[in-house]
Amino acid sequence: MQAQQRLYPFVLEPVFKYRIWGGRRLETMFGKKLPPVDPIGESWEITCRGEDNSVIRNGALAGKTLRDVLLQYPNELLGVGNKRGARPFPLLNKFIDANELLSVQVHPDEGGAARYAGAEAKTEAWYILHAEPGATLVKGLKRGTTRKKFEEAIRSNTVPAVLNTFPVRAGDTVYVPAGCVHAMGAGLVVCEIQENSDTTFRVYDWGRVGADGKPRQLHIEQALEVINFDDASPEKVAPVEIIEGRNRKTYLVACPYFAAELLDLGERAGATTSLSRFDSYMVLKGNAAIRTESGDEVVVSAGDSVLIPASVGDYFVIPAGGCSMIKVYVPDIAEVAARLRSAGVAEGRVRGLIFE
Repeated sequence: MQAQQRLYPFVLEPVFKYRIWGGRRLETMFGKKLPPVDPIGESWEITCRGEDNSVIRNGALAGKTLRDVLLQYPNELLGVGNKRGARPFPLLNKFIDANELLSVQVHPDEGGAARYAGAEAKTEAWYILHAEPGATLVKGLKRGTTRKKFEEAIRSNTVPAVLNTFPVRAGDTVYVPAGCVHAMGAGLVVCEIQENSDTTFRVYDWGRVGADGKPRQLHIEQALEVINFDDASPEKVAPVEIIEGRNRKTYLVACPYFAAELLDLGERAGATTSLSRFDSYMVLKGNAAIRTESGDEVVVSAGDSVLIPASVGDYFVIPAGGCSMIKVYVPDIAEVAARLRSAGVAEGRVRGLIFE
């Protein structure tokens, strides 16, 4: 009988995506080896969907994909309590280089996705890593924009007039629930955390043409059916910062699908996956070692992404000097709220961070 493989922290190879609106900034910011010519809009840092699978770079399972590990060790990877359902891997973590405007689009919720074959629900959040002066985002529609008014804006080609557009800068967090109309403006580099879905209904594309010289496909009928015209979520999330010794932990956002924390580390930080949840990290600046109680260790630097399987248990993140990274996981919302309250965070700020 083959011995059971002990899982350990996986450093993952990204999957690069050509996008007409992309650029080369992921190369200059993170030293990523991008394909030589095409504009790259997205680096799928932690992905397990179809042919788009992160490949493990290190250790005994080097060369295997997340899908390989998921099929062989599902509970050890995701946790015994994970509700895998039809989409067994719950997250898709990305870096995005929006060198030009993205289309105005919307993603469905579970009910909306059920109407269309192959569609999947998608809620996401953005943490702004870089913003050129004057950079903006679109999130939602201007107050009072009904479905009828939006349909008229589409017919009259005046969609920009009804979009809620606002400036952003590095350090901002924006939560985009399913059903919310949105678009990234030009000059942004973003860390995107989302449900594991690639369903996008494009409703307006600024008159742009694709690489073939033709207008890109729109999905107006589908978009109109899944837009939440009553969305009242805020433009930006108010983060909550907690100081722990020489470390600063900033809670960026939490919802049933994902939670994200920005960690600025000046000393060793302990963490645990328990048996019901895996952790993932996207390294933004500096270098660190991640060491488990079992003695496994990986060294990571800016641009690297790491997945800590649920079976790992206790581990430590040990910065070399200073290190900044985003931690992403599927949360127990009540647990996150209790953790914030126990740290003395006011109830109003807790409610402003968590979207249920």
